Amino acid sequence: MRCTSLSSAWALLVMGALAPKATVGLEVDRFTVDGGGGTSSGGEFALSGTIGQPDATSTVMTGGEFELEGGFWPGLGEQTMYALTLYYINQQFGRVLLDPPPDDPNLPLYPAGTEVILTAEPNEGKGFKWWTLYDPNHPGDGNYGITDTNNPIALVMDSDWEVEAKFKCGAGSALPFLPVILGVLGLAVWVRRRA
Repeated sequence: MRCTSLSSAWALLVMGALAPKATVGLEVDRFTVDGGGGTSSGGEFALSGTIGQPDATSTVMTGGEFELEGGFWPGLGEQTMYALTLYYINQQFGRVLLDPPPDDPNLPLYPAGTEVILTAEPNEGKGFKWWTLYDPNHPGDGNYGITDTNNPIALVMDSDWEVEAKFKCGAGSALPFLPVILGVLGLAVWVRRRA
């Protein structure tokens, strides 16, 4: 005995209403009794599941210009992913934090459209100088690089990106101390002349 779920009946009704009656003959040659699905989450974990039996194969049924794919979440595995490649200058002086963190830190991949926040975190006594963002059409080519001193920065993963983080040895610049140094030298010269 074969049964269809309410959602399958609606799908057939919609397909029947949209299909050109005279030119395309659509036939559903197999179906399953399917149930709903849902997500349960707690803490950092989430579990998505279904009740019932989705179609065991990923066979796509076609007829004319129409297509019906079985299963509860068809097409989810076809999401476009983009790579974020990080390079460092003076890597021993700091690290880059990614938010959201990638599944594999050695090969950061993100779904298309994801906004990724890059934060340069220098080690104690070290500093961050700038980012270089390379044009995705000219990866690694300094002629097509954009320098940005903001920290953090946000990237939208609309293509593969190559980003370079440049760290420096000191946390700050010697320029703020220059007046003090010159003042001490001037005082020393003035004291020496008076003596």
